[in-house]
Amino acid sequence: MVGTEISGNHDELIEHLKRKAAKLGADAIIHFSWSGPNYLSDRIGASGVAVKLKPNYSELSINQ
Repeated sequence: MVGTEISGNHDELIEHLKRKAAKLGADAIIHFSWSGPNYLSDRIGASGVAVKLKPNYSELSINQ
């Protein structure tokens, strides 16, 4: 699970979440969800599950 919360716009939020997932070695984020802002804060948040995709070895060439 990876999540983040910032005071900013949605583009910045997504980039921050992608950087956090990449640091974990993830290739993708699934089950993505947004949160905020609300009456207590102007911060926005997002979370999801960072996943590492399994390579398809049948597509790899032996001569590489």
